[in-house]
Amino acid sequence: MYRNTSILALLAALFLTFSACAASVPSATEAPADLPDTAVEPTIAPEATADEGHMLYDKAPSKYQYGIYVNMNTSAGDALADYSVALNNFADRNAYVFYSELGLTHVKEKLSTLDESGLEALVSENKALKISTNDGFHPLTLELTSLDGHPFNAEEKDIFYYIYATYVGNEGIEVEKAGRFLAPKDGPEALAQYSAAEIGAIVPAGGATSVFAESSSYSQGYVDALMQGALEAHVETPRIAVIETTIGSEQEMYDDMYLPDGEYASFSDTLRDRGMEPVYIPLGIDNYRDVQNTKYFADLIRSCHIVFFTGGDQAYYGLALANPDGSPSLVAQAITDVLKNGGTLGGSSAGAAAMSGTALTNGASGSY
Repeated sequence: MYRNTSILALLAALFLTFSACAASVPSATEAPADLPDTAVEPTIAPEATADEGHMLYDKAPSKYQYGIYVNMNTSAGDALADYSVALNNFADRNAYVFYSELGLTHVKEKLSTLDESGLEALVSENKALKISTNDGFHPLTLELTSLDGHPFNAEEKDIFYYIYATYVGNEGIEVEKAGRFLAPKDGPEALAQYSAAEIGAIVPAGGATSVFAESSSYSQGYVDALMQGALEAHVETPRIAVIETTIGSEQEMYDDMYLPDGEYASFSDTLRDRGMEPVYIPLGIDNYRDVQNTKYFADLIRSCHIVFFTGGDQAYYGLALANPDGSPSLVAQAITDVLKNGGTLGGSSAGAAAMSGTALTNGASGSY
């Protein structure tokens, strides 16, 4: 995996370019109909129907493959009790449902030494909910805390959680991740001032331009250009929303964001070293249907001074940012708002290519 930076600049052209090939899916914020928050008869989630006319239909699996179906009554507000889970496609066994700020790789590491008694201990500590598979929906109660013992708080607008189910399998502890997230209904407030300028800036760069000091292609000038507007507005540490959809799955994105890669530091640590506060946006090619129109993630983007897109196959951005009818999703609208209100859009490679009215659909180079 190369650590050359890449990113996007103008997004509007993407919406028209990919409108004809977007699959028809329900809104990610819709609560499933006729599903109460208490346990009911076993409910099998419907299988997603692939649209054969969709150029990426085979790369966009249904959220139901995770084995966990999350029922969210979003109209009821932020109460944790409005969220419930059911398990599908599991063998008949006990499972332990929990939530955590940690991504799948870190969660697996944290649970790797546990056995059934260790999972039972999590239940006694109110860090996990023990349920039997295929017996309906179970509400996540207010007494349930995160895996680290941190309770869900709708007022903590910068925090969102993953929902997991774990069980003891033939190979030891196995963990499955839901496609949806546990998050407040609303995210942070939008910034009052993004930069010293009235209008934002687009900062494209060649695919070889890198923000990693370890790279021979490192460019301090490019880093300075990303932060210039915010620093001129006397922002000490600009917030930067990182979107890495072209990497692929959300798990791959998480690992790239938070784990080192050989001699290279993690993307998050690198941005901090450059003087920015990274904000991870989990818009993967496997979960975009559950993220692209979630207000919380749109709010997260509007709370940032900079939006940064990594490169690869720019068609993924067209798929993940546009609604089925080609209109911009809530996340795409938020990105546009950052630029209109004085913020900066940065990136190169796939991001630069996506500025044109026509974009390549099989142009991945393997670098970003």
